[in-house]
Amino acid sequence: MMIFFITICIISLLVGIKVDQWETIKLLGFPFETPLFFAENSFMYHLISTILFVAAILFFIFYIDEIGLFVGVISLLVVFIGSAKIGHKLAYKEYRKIIKELMNDSSDPKEKEEFEEQLKKTDSELLERVTDRLKYKI
Repeated sequence: MMIFFITICIISLLVGIKVDQWETIKLLGFPFETPLFFAENSFMYHLISTILFVAAILFFIFYIDEIGLFVGVISLLVVFIGSAKIGHKLAYKEYRKIIKELMNDSSDPKEKEEFEEQLKKTDSELLERVTDRLKYKI
């Protein structure tokens, strides 16, 4: 049962990372950098990610004696926190890569300067931008 629980946690983590990465990229203004089906039906991806995480929680609850309290709680925390943190980091890395490409393709010095400013933004500033877009539904 332990192997099955860890497998569900790993699958949930990997799916959660991708969903969070794509959602963050979309909120940073680059929805065309996500898969087409995600751009059209992001709800389905969020639903699948949630179902996997809930399945891991339920499996932990029903087999707590075989899994162990410590292993189960730590695994679920890693999935919950890790998917968001890693997903955001990957999205910020991709965002900076996109901005660099746009800057290299630009011939306008003013536009290049604006891209330089975007590249200087910290992860915290990008997270604030994402949070604002979620808050105000931009």
